[in-house]
Amino acid sequence: MNTLRIYHNPHCSKCRATCALIAGRGYSAEVVNYLETPPGKEELRALLEKLGMQPAEIVRRGEDIFREQYAHRTLGAEEWLDALV
Repeated sequence: MNTLRIYHNPHCSKCRATCALIAGRGYSAEVVNYLETPPGKEELRALLEKLGMQPAEIVRRGEDIFREQYAHRTLGAEEWLDALV
């Protein structure tokens, strides 16, 4: 079985609930605090490919940085990857 890896923000209630659910079901996971150890561009690209998603789909549009720097722009996938890392 593949190792389960969780990209975790310890300040996020949904992240904490997910980790608790996994542990409660008897599974173990590699927990990566993405605030301390963010994925690089190629790792993020690989994750998005596994998810069948485009970079723009994981952008947190409610964040100040998005509204201030990106809301008025149209970016392609590579530009979003650059912005995310």
